[in-house]
Amino acid sequence: MNRYVARKWAASALVVLILAVSLVYVLPSIERNPFVETAVWSALLLGSFIGYGSTLRRLLFSTAHVDLGLRAVWGASVVCFIGGLLMAMSLMKRPAAFLVVEIGVVLLAWSAIRERRALTNRLRFLRHATIVAPGIALAALVIASLFLIRYVGACSDLQTHPWDDDNAYLPFATKILQTGTLLEPFSFRRLSALGGQTLFTALTLVRADEHQLRVFDRGVSLALILLLLLGCRRHGKRLAAAPLLLGSAFVVTLPLLALNTSSYYSGVVFFFAIFRTLSFLQANADNEPSPHTMWRSAIVIGLVAGATCTLRQNYFAPVVALLGVSFISLEFSRKRYRFVETSLVASASFLTLMPWLIVSYRSNHTFLYPLMAGTSNPALALRASGMTWVEEVRLIVWGAFQAGPIRVLPLFFLAGVLLPDPGPRKPLGAMIVGSAFGYVALVHSMTQADADPESLSRYFFGFTCATVLSVLVVAFSQRRDPRTSDQLRVAWVAPTLVVAALSVHWFASVAGLSSGLLSKANFFNEYVVALRRFDQLRQTATRSPACTPPERALYLRLQSCVPAGQRMAVLLDEPFYFDFARNDILNLDTPGFSSPSPGIPYFRGSEVVREYFLKQGIRYIAFVRSDSSRYAYRREFWLEFLVTDSAELHRNEAVYALNFIDTLEAFAGSYQKLFDERGLVLVDLKEGAP
Repeated sequence: MNRYVARKWAASALVVLILAVSLVYVLPSIERNPFVETAVWSALLLGSFIGYGSTLRRLLFSTAHVDLGLRAVWGASVVCFIGGLLMAMSLMKRPAAFLVVEIGVVLLAWSAIRERRALTNRLRFLRHATIVAPGIALAALVIASLFLIRYVGACSDLQTHPWDDDNAYLPFATKILQTGTLLEPFSFRRLSALGGQTLFTALTLVRADEHQLRVFDRGVSLALILLLLLGCRRHGKRLAAAPLLLGSAFVVTLPLLALNTSSYYSGVVFFFAIFRTLSFLQANADNEPSPHTMWRSAIVIGLVAGATCTLRQNYFAPVVALLGVSFISLEFSRKRYRFVETSLVASASFLTLMPWLIVSYRSNHTFLYPLMAGTSNPALALRASGMTWVEEVRLIVWGAFQAGPIRVLPLFFLAGVLLPDPGPRKPLGAMIVGSAFGYVALVHSMTQADADPESLSRYFFGFTCATVLSVLVVAFSQRRDPRTSDQLRVAWVAPTLVVAALSVHWFASVAGLSSGLLSKANFFNEYVVALRRFDQLRQTATRSPACTPPERALYLRLQSCVPAGQRMAVLLDEPFYFDFARNDILNLDTPGFSSPSPGIPYFRGSEVVREYFLKQGIRYIAFVRSDSSRYAYRREFWLEFLVTDSAELHRNEAVYALNFIDTLEAFAGSYQKLFDERGLVLVDLKEGAP
């Protein structure tokens, strides 16, 4: 007995010790290798999610079994809500971000102590399973090794996308940590997302390099997906090893679709968590629910659904459809308390989103773009002007079969439709309907994607991949009775379709049969690249002033020419080097798409534009000359778009970009230049040229 008690305390003490050492390691005063620091910090971030989720579980479902995956995503949703509140009050600065993660880690340590018996039992189960089934253990070890390689690759990936990351997403994350909020009225990227993904990347940036922000989506989110899979239960029991291994293998062999640091794998995490949450609530439902117990379900669903909607604007449609189908089914199955839980969930979701909606309105005068236009330019629409319903249907069908890293989506969806979905909440049916509706709504609102079909898949990958995982879990966990035709269908047809779809998918991934954005994304190439990046960063010296990029000093010299506290607008390749706490810096990263009312007066001459900026309280404008821009603001780039690009949106965007570049050059010739070095120019709009 004493030995057993000692083992329980030993497991908990080991967890607490690891967490304590990790927290000390990431303290700012200690020099360390940039790869190791980012890996440790991202692991602490994941641990903090589990800590918050464990606390939420103890408050709401103290007697129910909640696995680490669900706890982690519930905790991430809590962090998203806390971050939104802090951003609404302009308090989400670096110390607050560090404190949010620290509190989560402390909660994790406390949970490890409180649940020491369960922790010891899990370790004993793993040891026993390894001895009894060595073949399964070996397969799990291979998958774990692949995951670690991907995680290492994410931590050591210093490559950012200059079109989106360098001039927008990295400055956004930096600005949150320096100003406590994100107000960017001139940015379409800010207008078109509430900012949940930016918050998570900002939390990563607390102890990571600016160029390592991919670690959240490609590393932490990948770990969350695997935790959600491993924690799956059906009918109150653990899943067999086969579906868990198949699902995990599917995840770690997915070709990387992400071009930038926006939401890809994180979308999969939260949509799959909605399915898991609905399944959990269905399995642990009270025999006769009452308004006094429904609020618990409402809180967890509202938190996860609200956090999902903050990641990408187009996630609203599938979330609303998914929950709508689930709750319609739930209400029809009840005789009492109809619409009580639905109302509670709607209220919880709204409360979760409220701080984000407030920040969005402060930034771009909209609560929900594009339903509320805000600072957007109606002349630059995402729908093609000449699109007919026949062409739209063709695009919908084409995208389902061709776009994205999962080339056999229809097979998975067909298998899901054939599977029975017992219980009042219908989690699988709701996922399928919500995903299909979200996909159709996305194509309908972004018919410009007809010219760039692979880009479309980046927006629906999150919910479609989560649906595939849901189908895979259910297909191999049904109770089978061959005496009935329905059960015979479950036992053979749906799993056969899933196996066929997985086989085709893996063949395409290994052979590299993709095109467009995925032309180089195959199974072998990605792991080779990940290991190369790790080897390069492993040899890097510790962080020190000597390792600081020279561009930072260049940008800070430019900023020093502007009086502290003054507003300035910038159109630059790498504005994340600025000190956003010193000046109110507004990013002009997408000329033409967004600007405060009455809008930038394009095509009316530089003097009219100057008057507009002065009325907005902007006296200083910094920009990069066209011949010095590294990527996004090169004149020849936009001329090529204007002449050769098949996308109507890109051609229209090019007209605005070229006009704005000409306007800035006119400013440089007509007004005083306070800074002009290496192509970076700072102009004072109130002072004429000497």
